[in-house]
Amino acid sequence: MRLTAEERLKWWHEARFGMFIHWGLYASLAGEWKGQKTPGLGEWIMRDLEIPVDEYEPLAKSFNPVKFDAEAWAEVAKQAGMKYLVITAKHHDGFCMFDSPSNPYNIVNQTPFKRDPMKALAEACRKRDIKMCFYYSQALDWHAEGGAGHWDEIGSGEEWLSYARPPEDFQAYLDNVVKPNLRELLTN
Repeated sequence: MRLTAEERLKWWHEARFGMFIHWGLYASLAGEWKGQKTPGLGEWIMRDLEIPVDEYEPLAKSFNPVKFDAEAWAEVAKQAGMKYLVITAKHHDGFCMFDSPSNPYNIVNQTPFKRDPMKALAEACRKRDIKMCFYYSQALDWHAEGGAGHWDEIGSGEEWLSYARPPEDFQAYLDNVVKPNLRELLTN
């Protein structure tokens, strides 16, 4: 049964307490690139330090979160009384933290980890009656052609704040990257 927007909002107000896990490829840098610390948040390091795609992409080859434990994460949420969990499935760096047949730039294809942590976490949450939610950056994508926010196309400094203005080929990006990714994420 599909809930109305009003019913979903009512549920969220009643749930009141949840967890947001901001985790992705950027975490492996711990806020530092080539000895320079990011002036902002760690997940924005690629943008803030203007790391070129061809230098950032190889980070995946050493990203191996062997201590990831979906059952433990979900149990911590349950024991704390949380009713929902939100996690980054794809942040602005374009790296998918789930198995994506349509996008090879993902944790299963590009890392030694070779597993889908989103699927494992969804299953662990389901066992504990915790609603699983995904944060997916559908506009900003510093990796894929056609995604918004590429500083090499719009420049550095304050003018980059116009990143919300999608590029000319944004519809192709939505059709060829976002829609297939979301279908995979929400059905697999």
